[in-house]
Amino acid sequence: MIKLNYFLSLVAAALVSLGVSVYADEYKFAFTIGASWLDGEITFQEGNLPFGDDDPLSREPFFPMREMEIPVDAALVSFEAEITKGNWKARADTRISVTEDAGDTEYSDWGVPWQDPSTSEWQVRKDERGKYTVDVFAREDTDIDITILDFALLYKLPYTIDIRKGTFLSFLGFGYMNMDYNVEGSLVQQLDYRDDAGNLFSRLGTEEITSAYDITISIPYIAFIIEETLGKFQVEAGINFSPFADVEQTGGSLLGGETVSGDSDGNAYIATLNGKYLWTKHWFLGIDFYYLNIDTDGDQVVNYGGNATTIEQEVDSKQFCTGLTVNYSY
Repeated sequence: MIKLNYFLSLVAAALVSLGVSVYADEYKFAFTIGASWLDGEITFQEGNLPFGDDDPLSREPFFPMREMEIPVDAALVSFEAEITKGNWKARADTRISVTEDAGDTEYSDWGVPWQDPSTSEWQVRKDERGKYTVDVFAREDTDIDITILDFALLYKLPYTIDIRKGTFLSFLGFGYMNMDYNVEGSLVQQLDYRDDAGNLFSRLGTEEITSAYDITISIPYIAFIIEETLGKFQVEAGINFSPFADVEQTGGSLLGGETVSGDSDGNAYIATLNGKYLWTKHWFLGIDFYYLNIDTDGDQVVNYGGNATTIEQEVDSKQFCTGLTVNYSY
């Protein structure tokens, strides 16, 4: 909340500056609609569970103990509005998913102890290097709803390079991106390798929902953009960086009765590239790309059977989006 209040204070100050410093200039407006495809995943790793006296093998905590990789593949529609006045430019962009099937979420668990039925001794599986191996692996058919909001306020730097038949501009500013993911999964198959005889236990799922998660990624960022106009063509490239990326997760497994609540912080950067072709005086056809990389760490509270335990978590995400747009400006 402190980060958000600080960001909103900066926005308010910048808007006041915008109104004062460019009062005499004319407004210019641009509107964009588009269709795009998002491809990527969000990966959660958890571990360093404080075993205490609960672990039958008296082990030290280790990381990771488990991993969940959620696909975020979806078709999106986008709407963007842009206002330019003097050296200032403000943008607001919304992207909404129009498809649900995102593929399979994959779950992996390592170092899960099991009791040998013949000797009643507790054991754990390891490879030849002494590393824990995957004990439980599961796949879920995943449906996902995605909403992405992106706001940015940019200032044109006083460095303009006139090249042959074109102009090169640069902008510096800040923005805020909020990404909401509503995820539901239905078990496809669960494999359990914990068997002293080496047998594999397999469980097939039904179409019933077996997990549900709400994930929110918040990224206040600093933006740097370069823009080149050459005849009827315009190319824009940018890099956005944030040391204050935040990932929040709630939900859990409906099959196992486990609920989780996680919060992690870290870094994020977004690389953007788009090109436009001036079709008529006011209409542009465009193509745009962006690549998002997030790396965070924090804690997760796991509640199982009324008992809450706090463990460490790391969340990273890599997402790539490409799309086609139609732009109108006046």
